[in-house]
Amino acid sequence: MAHLSGAGERGDRGQLLMIAVLVLAAAFIVLALVINSAIFTENLATREDVAGSEEALEYRADVTASIDAAIVAGNEDHELATDAELEAHARNEISTLQNRGGLVQAIRGGVVDLSYDTKQMGDRIAQDNTSRNLTNDTASADWRPATGVDEIRNVGFELTEVDTRGEPFRFRLEGGDNWQLSVSGDSSEVAIKVDTPTASAQCVRDEPTAGDPLTIDVTGASVNGEPCHALHRLSNGTQMWLGTGVSGSFDLRFQNSDRVNGTYSMVTRGGTPDTGIESGYDSDEPYVVNALYSVRFDYSYQGHAVAYNGTVLSAPGEVPP
Repeated sequence: MAHLSGAGERGDRGQLLMIAVLVLAAAFIVLALVINSAIFTENLATREDVAGSEEALEYRADVTASIDAAIVAGNEDHELATDAELEAHARNEISTLQNRGGLVQAIRGGVVDLSYDTKQMGDRIAQDNTSRNLTNDTASADWRPATGVDEIRNVGFELTEVDTRGEPFRFRLEGGDNWQLSVSGDSSEVAIKVDTPTASAQCVRDEPTAGDPLTIDVTGASVNGEPCHALHRLSNGTQMWLGTGVSGSFDLRFQNSDRVNGTYSMVTRGGTPDTGIESGYDSDEPYVVNALYSVRFDYSYQGHAVAYNGTVLSAPGEVPP
């Protein structure tokens, strides 16, 4: 015969069940509080980290901009002729910025440490004579400023005159595939056209007049100070940057360079400059001089909420990879 429980026993079980439910409920509440507290602490720590990181990254950008400017100024300084002089110029800028660390600490509350790491040397190929066309010093209109170049940056043209009667001036990067910038126009406007292996686009600007040259910042992707999508990217995201689609080493080429007058400048790494360029600064003819291509420096920032350490590359006028 099965055992039948009485009313008292059923009451005891009910009380035990109720107590167990209350204990579990209390446990869940405590667990929820612990989890919420952990999430809150995690979010707070993350927010403090972000704030500290922003401070470190902002000052890193300021430092890099200063070193970029020093590299550009050094490469354009005709008194700095040797690799050693150019390197010393960059080292001095980094040392100057390091010495300002005390001021940074007082204003920003962070301790900054900078030190020179390494450099890459290159060549600066340029012309400063605004009234001369862009042929080499033997008057060749189709010529190669440099061959076998590994990298190029800080490319710009300032054209004082564009001949609209014939074939356009072309600046080309020739490798396995080619990238090309061409300048052509009519009586009132000039078209700056870019051709990559996969796309073409152009920007149109007023023809240059006396005292108002056509300024093409190739690596800065602007013409006369205004953005030019043909040098940057198209609305569909297609990249048009200098050298897009060109892999490995390449040759630089000017075609129909007798069609335009003005100045230009570019910094290259690797390769061999054309023999039709003067070696050393020349105020009248195209020339090639030693240049700093890039500098790496060690940067650290110690703030109240973050410690940042890293090696930073300074290569002004370099297009995105």
